[in-house]
Amino acid sequence: MTGVAAPTVEFWAHMSGAGIVSLECQEFDGTAWNTVWSRLGSQGNQWIFASVPLTTVAGQATVRFVAMGTDWTADIAIDDVKMGEPSGNDWQVNQPAFGIDVNGVTTSGFSSPAAVY
Repeated sequence: MTGVAAPTVEFWAHMSGAGIVSLECQEFDGTAWNTVWSRLGSQGNQWIFASVPLTTVAGQATVRFVAMGTDWTADIAIDDVKMGEPSGNDWQVNQPAFGIDVNGVTTSGFSSPAAVY
């Protein structure tokens, strides 16, 4: 991340389910892992955008994600992880136009992308 003025990790998180304890984004400072972002419990059926400032050690930034739950009802996902300069408002959620049939239940997608600001 040499030459990056404002090192940042950006991502989308989805946390839905009664068994969710937490989701953390942790950064390694060269000695220990430190939590730089966290959410507790279910956040409902929605995607959450996070933009987290990072510190670099010798021009590098190292992050990890730690998800904790109590049982199979803890559904946690992360997507579109980006490290570098903050993106501003150029993120876009791609919503494909298709349906998925799982055990006889059909879920339909959307036909056009929706901008997220």
